[in-house]
Amino acid sequence: MTGQRRQENQSERDSGSVTAETAVLLPVVLLILLAIAGVSVVGSAQVRVQQAAGVIAREQARGVDVSDQVQRLAGDGASVSVARDGGWARVTVTRSVPLWQAIGPGIEVSAEAESRVEKQATAEGGG
Repeated sequence: MTGQRRQENQSERDSGSVTAETAVLLPVVLLILLAIAGVSVVGSAQVRVQQAAGVIAREQARGVDVSDQVQRLAGDGASVSVARDGGWARVTVTRSVPLWQAIGPGIEVSAEAESRVEKQATAEGGG
C-alpha cells in the first residue's frame, strides 16, 4: 500500500508543477505573439509607404500633382515632401504607425524614391 500511496502523492505534486509552468509560460507566449503582430504591422506600413513613394515619384517626374492621393496611397497621417534637383524628382513619404496607444505615439516609417524628370514635365514646370 505504501508504494501506491507514494505514486499518488508524486502525481499530485507533478500536476501542481505543470500548472505553475503553464502560468509562467503563458504570458511569455502572449508577449511573443504581440511582438510578432507589431513587427508585421510596421513591416506592412513600410511596404505601403515605399510603394507610395515610388508612385508619387513617377507621377511627379511626369509633372502630375498627386497631393490629393497621398492618404490613399500611403495611409492615414502620411506626409510627403517633394524636391526637384536638376533632372530628378525626389519624394520622401513619412508616416507614424500607432501600435498601442498606452505605450506611446507609435513608430515612424519613411521611404524615399527618385525618378528622372521627363522633358515634357520640365518644359511645363518652367525648370
